Amino acid sequence: SGMGESSLGPWDDLETKSFYEDLADLLTVVPPSQLGLSEEQWNELRSKQNDSLRSEKETGENENSNELNQDEIDSDLADELKMLSTNQENDENEAEDNEDKFELPEEKQNDDANEGNVNAGSGSSQLLTVILKEELPMCYNRERTDAFAIKFCLHNSKSARRKLVRALFETPTQLLDLLPQYARLVSTLNKVFKDIALSLIDDLMGEFRWLLKKRTNPKLIDVKRRNVCFIGELVKFKVAPPIIAFQCLKACFQEFTGSNIEMACTLLENCGRFLYRSKVSHSRLSNYLDILHRFRNAKHLDPRYETMIDNAYYMCKPPEGHGNNSKAKQKTPLQEWIRYLINEKLSEETVESTLRSLRRLPWTTGIKKKSSCSDENQEERDEVIDVASEVQKNFLRVVRKRYTAIHLAADVLAGLHRFYPVLTMRIIDAIIEELQRACEEASGAGSMDLQRRLGTARFLGELYNYSIVSSGFIFEVLHRMINYGHLIPPFMKQGQPNPENSSELLPPLVAPWAVYDPRAIHPSDLPGNSLRIRLVIQILEACSEYFVVGQSRQRLDKFLVYFQRYMFCKPGLPPDTEFAVLDLLDELERQAKLAADKEMARQRRAMMAKSGRFVAKGLKKEIENELKAGASNVQHLPRFENWKSAQAEVERIEKEEYETAMKNGLIGEVNSDVGNGAGKYEEEEED
Repeated sequence: SGMGESSLGPWDDLETKSFYEDLADLLTVVPPSQLGLSEEQWNELRSKQNDSLRSEKETGENENSNELNQDEIDSDLADELKMLSTNQENDENEAEDNEDKFELPEEKQNDDANEGNVNAGSGSSQLLTVILKEELPMCYNRERTDAFAIKFCLHNSKSARRKLVRALFETPTQLLDLLPQYARLVSTLNKVFKDIALSLIDDLMGEFRWLLKKRTNPKLIDVKRRNVCFIGELVKFKVAPPIIAFQCLKACFQEFTGSNIEMACTLLENCGRFLYRSKVSHSRLSNYLDILHRFRNAKHLDPRYETMIDNAYYMCKPPEGHGNNSKAKQKTPLQEWIRYLINEKLSEETVESTLRSLRRLPWTTGIKKKSSCSDENQEERDEVIDVASEVQKNFLRVVRKRYTAIHLAADVLAGLHRFYPVLTMRIIDAIIEELQRACEEASGAGSMDLQRRLGTARFLGELYNYSIVSSGFIFEVLHRMINYGHLIPPFMKQGQPNPENSSELLPPLVAPWAVYDPRAIHPSDLPGNSLRIRLVIQILEACSEYFVVGQSRQRLDKFLVYFQRYMFCKPGLPPDTEFAVLDLLDELERQAKLAADKEMARQRRAMMAKSGRFVAKGLKKEIENELKAGASNVQHLPRFENWKSAQAEVERIEKEEYETAMKNGLIGEVNSDVGNGAGKYEEEEED
């Protein structure tokens, strides 16, 4: 598709649009004195921001004022390329120790040295250094990034801003996933401190010019990728103008070989879609994409580079027929009827009628559909579609698009389960596969994927409410979600050398019988990822009222211990997730107390009936005292204040299980929540 014409503008979804456009307002949160602004300067900045917001709301992107001038672009690009060629001879005489690292200009290094001497021994400078080293790498979500921006304003100075630019510029190459957050930080601060963005862009462009001349150095490929990704993120935040991206692309096109191809493709994959969907840069980027396509066809490139070019091209400009332009598949009347029953008709009043209509479908014969052949001389053939597959597809569509009707879909499926158990097995397999995929993916899911996965978890909880799956199966899935990828490595079970005394060994981090520990970091579950916590919340919210009493209460208490330990290993949870967890625990406490009150009332009636209808006052008072004593001894749900207390309880549980297994000769089943589930998971992950 071309330029974005909807309210989303150049963005694909609301979540992405919010990330790149809804920034923290430092003028509102931080006092002017901390920003180094007088009252007049603060009022001037506030009026400029209000005028900018008003103009964007009224006219959107102003093509007349913001449109890139073709002659101006060509002139700037020519100057940029001239600068590259002018410095070519000087770079050939560089010292060998500078071959693998870009050095900032001497005047900037001198400025940093002078500022360091002035602030040497300053407590504020030392505190800022600690903040940049420890807190800046922890900005892995927007909440922490905005909080860091506000905290940085409290240490604002010219030296502090220069140190921040240097820290951002020297981002490690293995932390590319933090570049969007760092660009958001720069964009937030750029509303008040203009020198941060200008200095960072100048440093990145200087490094880019230097990297272009190091085409044959394979050690710099990660540095090149970091450089163009950072530039692309700054362009998407509108901190760097689009002409910066065009300068980089044209410089790569001048000698389109080797690492220059990878740099151009990486830049297009990062910000090409944004430039293509923006009105001010759409036509210009279209020309560059045509040039890129001609390069791909004219040059004899390595297949790896051809794949890179194709991915970058179609990332910016999807092929025709992609998305909404694709031709809709023709469905038979019976397929449309199934879709209508499950996705439209299903409601509180129509559950029984929907179930009866679904049972009347031709489950044994299937749905016959005419399939056209490619050869015109051949007649059309009859294609038989499995009814169970079609019904399964529509049940899963309810999970994705009708969250409020998930419990109704579970009710209907419970009615079909008695007659068509194969359908239920297929749906449960699809649910488990979706949850497994959610645990395996390292990157954060998009808005549509997140909605589907949360709905899938809710559907699984509702299936338990209608007795389709057992409580053991539910807890097996819950433990699987928080344990997957956190298998304890061998070194955590071994003694570590004592740094103070090399002849001694420190005790192991975990017990020898432990199997899983969330401290064992896995790429699929980084500390900033809270998806698994949200999935667990959805399942427990759906069916927790049946777990607070009976035999499932012990399993629930055990899981909550492991779940809280898992959460304590997730620093800086988003506020909405943290509040959802607290609400869940409060609701479980309320349900447990309500169940205990009902049980006490039942026992009271039973004792009164056993003693006769009319009970003496003394006996009645004695009965009430016994019941009150039993109510006071009601076991509360486990809740912990910190990781240490939760870990101690986990170690106690695992030790008891290990001792029990030793007595019964079942060592391989240690730490299993349901049967030998943990042992099974251990074997799968080791394979």
